[in-house]
Amino acid sequence: MKHQLTLMAIMCFVMCLSQSFAQSAALNPEDITPVEVGDVLPEAVLRNAKGEDVSLKKLIGTTPAVLVFYRGGWCPYCNLHLSSLAAAESAITDLGYQILAISPDDFGNLDPTIDKGGLGYTLLSDPGGSFITDLGIAFQTPEKVKGYVASTAQAGNMADVIPVPGVMVVTTEGEIRYTYFNPDYKVRMEADALLDVLKGLKK
Repeated sequence: MKHQLTLMAIMCFVMCLSQSFAQSAALNPEDITPVEVGDVLPEAVLRNAKGEDVSLKKLIGTTPAVLVFYRGGWCPYCNLHLSSLAAAESAITDLGYQILAISPDDFGNLDPTIDKGGLGYTLLSDPGGSFITDLGIAFQTPEKVKGYVASTAQAGNMADVIPVPGVMVVTTEGEIRYTYFNPDYKVRMEADALLDVLKGLKK
């Protein structure tokens, strides 16, 4: 009996340890292990610009989505990318997709980012970066980034993790059809390249 209890305790420890590793963020952007095509998105409760909790499952339940992961409204490269996608939004929606942009930014920064880029699509906050961590695209926020963000007029606290910027195409059931992530935050997927991917998925 004592042996069985010891064995159960060891198994429980191993399972908890494995789960902990599965949910931890990478140390560097090059070390991320993203979900893959064919996987299904994990459940996620995000926050809109009003600070309201929203279910990602419900948001994508009627229209397939292009999920755009960006570091935050403080990142100039992110703002340029978001604006370029805004210019292509009508072509993207004509293909039957919606755009949802997600970051660990505090929800109070979403409207300023929308206004800055003239964005017509939805931005969402991933509080604490739990969703991007579950997707395997999060890494620990570098101290120099925290210092830079602290010098800006950002709302809320800087998250301990940020995503490797990228794009993911998902179905209404949450199945991942396409992913693009680049550890170099200066390199983003061009809108024209995204449109080609979406057209290819329609064939």
